[in-house]
Order: sequence, then C-alpha cells, then structure tokens
Amino acid sequence: MTLLLLFAWSIPLLLAPLVLLPRSGRWLLVLAPLPALLAGLTLPLDSVLSLPWLLLGTEMKLDAARQLFLIAAAALWSIASLHTVMNDHEHPHSARLRLFMALAMAGNIGLIVSADMISFYLGFSTMGLASYGLVVHSGSSSARRAGRVYLVMTLMAEFILLVALLLLHQRTGTLAPSPEQLRGGSALEIGLLFAAFATKAGLLGFHVWLPLAHPAAPEGASAMLSGAMIKTALLGWITFLPMGTEALPLWGWLFIGVGAAGALVATVIGLTQTDPKVVLAYSSISKMSLLSAVLGVALIEPGSAPELIMVVAAYAVFHGFNKGALFIGVGITKRYAEHWLLLLLALPAAVISGAPYGAGAAAKTALTELLFTDSRAADTLLLLLTLMAFTTPWLMLRFLHCANTHRGTGAIDAGIAPWLVLLPVATLVPLLFFDELSAGSAGWWLAGVVSALLLITYPLPPLTRLVGRVPPGDLIELLPSVRHRAVFTRWQRFPDVGTRGLNRLRALQFGWPLLSGDRSVTAVLPLAVLLLLATLLLDIP
Repeated sequence: MTLLLLFAWSIPLLLAPLVLLPRSGRWLLVLAPLPALLAGLTLPLDSVLSLPWLLLGTEMKLDAARQLFLIAAAALWSIASLHTVMNDHEHPHSARLRLFMALAMAGNIGLIVSADMISFYLGFSTMGLASYGLVVHSGSSSARRAGRVYLVMTLMAEFILLVALLLLHQRTGTLAPSPEQLRGGSALEIGLLFAAFATKAGLLGFHVWLPLAHPAAPEGASAMLSGAMIKTALLGWITFLPMGTEALPLWGWLFIGVGAAGALVATVIGLTQTDPKVVLAYSSISKMSLLSAVLGVALIEPGSAPELIMVVAAYAVFHGFNKGALFIGVGITKRYAEHWLLLLLALPAAVISGAPYGAGAAAKTALTELLFTDSRAADTLLLLLTLMAFTTPWLMLRFLHCANTHRGTGAIDAGIAPWLVLLPVATLVPLLFFDELSAGSAGWWLAGVVSALLLITYPLPPLTRLVGRVPPGDLIELLPSVRHRAVFTRWQRFPDVGTRGLNRLRALQFGWPLLSGDRSVTAVLPLAVLLLLATLLLDIP
C-alpha cells in the first residue's frame, strides 16, 4: 500500500507527455492527481516508503501534517484540472497549458510526500520551473514580464535552498535528518532556509512576484499557485527547521515580525487594487504572512510546536480550498453575465474573512485557544489575529466589488460545473479538520463587514488617492526609478573615456540579455552573486 506514495508523484510525471494528445490526453490531466488523493485518504499515518535504489536513496512518508497537505493539494488539483480541460480546450495552446500543469502537479505532490533532501529539492524545482509556463501562458507583454520576475525569484529561491540543504547535509551527514538532528544549525543555514521558503510563500520583501503572476496565469493555474503551491513553503519550514526540538527565539521573532508586517501591509495595498485577481494575490500574501508568524511562535515555544503545526496545516487546507474557489470564480464571473454568480462567489469570500460557523472562524478559534499562554509571542499573535479579523472582510468586500465591475456577457454552459463542485467542497469539507464548529470572533467579523461597506461606499481620502495608483508588484516597480535617479546617475559621473571593464560592468547590471531588456528585475541578481561568494568565503563549521 505504501507504493501509493510513489505513484502519487510519478503518475502525473509519467502522464505529462501524454496530456499533449489532442483528445484522450486532455482527460489524463484530470486522472493524474487521483493516486495522490487515494494515498492521502487510505494510507495510515506515519506510513514510510524507502527506496534505496532511487536517486541516492529516496524516502517518502505520510505524517499528520503531510496528510492534510496531500489531501488538499490532490483534491484541488483534480478540480482545477477538470476546470482547465472543460474551459480551455479551444485555446490554441491548451496542450502546452496541460503539460505545464501536469509537471507542476508532479513537483507539488512529490514535494509533499518527500522526506529526504534530494527528492524534496527536485519536487521544489520541478514545481517552480513548470509554473513559469503557467504564468506566461497567455503570451501577453504583461504575462512575459510577470514570468521574468517570477523566474528570477524562483531561481534565486532554488539556489538559496540548494545551499541550505548542502549545509544541512554537511552538518548532519544524512539526507533525511530526524527532528533531533536538525538541532544546532548555524545562523547562515537557518537564514537561507528562511529566505528560500519566504520567497515561495510571498512574505513581505519576497512577495513581488505574486501580484504579477496571478493576473497573468489562467484561473485554474492561479487557483493552484495560491491554493496549493505557495503552501509548500510552510511544509518546507516544518520539515527542515528544528520545530519542537529547539527554541530559536531570535528566528521566531523574525518570523513574527515579517509575518505581522506583511499581513497588514498586504491588506492595505490590496485595498488600492482594481483587478480582482490582484486583490486575491495580496490576500494570499496576508494569510501566508499570518501562518508564518504562527510558525514563529512554534520556534520560540517548542512545547507548543506540534499543536501549532497541525493548526497551521488545517488552516492552510481551508484557505487553499477557498482561495482556489475564488480564483476560479473570478474567471467564471468574467465569462458569464448572471448576477447570482456573484452571490456564490461571496460564499468562499465570507469563509476566508471568518464568517461565524465557517472553516475560517473554526481555524481562528482553534489557533486562538493555543495562544492563551503567558508569553509575548502569543500575545503579539493574538493582537495580529484580532486586527486581521477586522481587516480581512475589508479585503474580501473590495475583491467582490472589483469582481462585480468585471462581469462578463456570456451565457451559462457546462464549463461552470467544476466550480459548482468546488464551492461546497471549499466551504464544507475543511470543517472536517476541526473538532467543533464555532462562531469565532463573530463581533469582530460583523464590525469588519460593516466598516468595509462604509469604506467602499465612502472611502477615506488617503485611500481614494491611492486606488489604482499602486501597481501590482509594488516594490519591484520602484527599481527603475531608483536606477535612473540614483544608481545610473552615479555611473554617468565617471568620465566617458572609462575602461572596458567599467562598460562591461554597466552592461552586466543593466542589460542582461536573459531578461530581454527588463532592467528592473536585474537589480536582484547581484544578491545571488553575493550569496554565492559568502558561502564560498565563509568558514562554515
């Protein structure tokens, strides 16, 4: 039975070439995630599969957290694949879209079940590189630019993760370290793990690719990017950081600080957006920042780590299902004219914002109960939860307002069926992962809804001036102006009779051919070079 773990990621990989077939291949994409779903539902907890003949010795397992991630990812991949097949088969490049979805699916599922460094890294890389094809699928200029930003950030994350895993293997001497062997990591090792997965999670400062990639990708791909793939960052931290075995207060406060700042800043920026998919992207940044802050508490208080990890996994499941329903729902409302579709779209939006007796309220209640301890970290996170209970409805109502302004004109057809299946799955199934239903912070939620309605009807003057003026990607858009006003003017101060080496350096920094002249992205490349030099020059024990 444990062979299901092998089939879970190998079947999508083997079917990837076959999905290019024009007729029968289309439906193979829908069948590809079913072995993973079967494994998550039938295999007992703590199942382990060791394959010493594969790579340098592959180990797969299914613990409690991995089971939740696997079930959610496989179910969401099934519905998103069905939506893609039923709605994009007339697109001239639909076969290419299916190919990249199958490869990203194989990487996503393979990463979840992997317990050794090599297979985890291969899944991480496969998922990241295949997702580039999803981002640039439409071929528009905005999609190509989003793809360039995404590719640079993804390659940096993969390089940083590779260095971190090499350091971890050098210290532990094993490819599948136990939780006890993870203790005693160097600051460089832990910092690299933080940066690599922070890029995938979209934490503040690492988030610039998310608001660009989501509007560019097809709705089925966007659902998976936000619903399943960025959640793997949480699993990466859980797998390779010594949670529950060692207290790391400094790193824990870094998680909490960056997470709290990202949760609030993303909410404010999301309120200024006019594209509903961009609003959802900033909502994903906000929620991933919150979950990262929860892991920060687990790093500070090792005794509470097992319970916090399970709540984070359950929270990620409910958020992934509902965020997938929202992204696919945006495509539905843009295609069809019926007004009642907006009411259906409001269901997962209400769940995410913490509507009473929903999965969001249950998740926040379960998390709040674990945080009633006498510690500054728990108190800080409780304050953040209170603020988000008030502000998340703002963001969801802003999303519904933007979706209403982008309604389509078509008539209902069979292409809506997968979304209608996903809606009850997203709103009801996640409730199975919580012990009891709860009204949660009903008062805060109602206050947030009322204030959000007032905010949309009578927007604050500072927010009014910012609406439509903060571009998606925010920080990345500042780089061209910085380049022209500061850096480039300094280069111009050198005499024009400069040396050939200076000219080459200028060309390297501002005109790297790989990025096709998109100079705003190349500013991040020197960071990778500096990181490589640091790892080569530092004497790491």
